[in-house]
Amino acid sequence: MGVKGKEKQTVGELYDLFESLADELWPDEGSEPGERQAVPVKGELSLEAQIANEMNSLQKPRKEKRFGDVVYISCKPPVDPVQLVVKHIENVQRTGITHTR
Repeated sequence: MGVKGKEKQTVGELYDLFESLADELWPDEGSEPGERQAVPVKGELSLEAQIANEMNSLQKPRKEKRFGDVVYISCKPPVDPVQLVVKHIENVQRTGITHTR
């Protein structure tokens, strides 16, 4: 799954990625468009800025997650896991950026 000892961080990255994609595909009725900030490209920020962003993201309160377990991530309606993965693959093919390690 990830580097030994970094499983929790890897899972957090996947949750963030899936939430971002799900917000694009199935926006919440109560949220405003553009409410989530785009995931920054790692190479564009200094190391200090990356660390500051990561520390800030750890301190943000999380809303109810649409995804479940660690090994098998379950999707709650209206999320379609196939459509979610296809969207991610299309984004990676278009931009060359995976947003994960």
